Amino acid sequence: MNRPTELRHDKVAGGLLLAIGVLTLGTAIYFLAIRPPMLPEDAHFTGVAVDEISPRMADWLSIVFHTWGGFMAGFGILILGVAGYLMTLRPGYLRWGAAVAVAVAFGRFLAS
Repeated sequence: MNRPTELRHDKVAGGLLLAIGVLTLGTAIYFLAIRPPMLPEDAHFTGVAVDEISPRMADWLSIVFHTWGGFMAGFGILILGVAGYLMTLRPGYLRWGAAVAVAVAFGRFLAS
């Protein structure tokens, strides 16, 4: 076995996972901080106008999307931990990635 070739393949996979992890975290930030309760396409699909939904429903949808965002953030952090491990072969990235991912995902769920 040629060890440098194996490590190169790990770095390529790690780089791809790094990009996916960053994109996943970006999506999570959108759901946590930017996304409104109803988008125009949601209104079109459901047949309910955005300005006609009750405030309680808007509050509920915000909780739902914030919870999804928390789970996406946890998943993105986990992906980044795996990427860090593949690129460096340091198991600490796996341990910390998993621990922080669980804390973020379930912390946001419990906050909901």
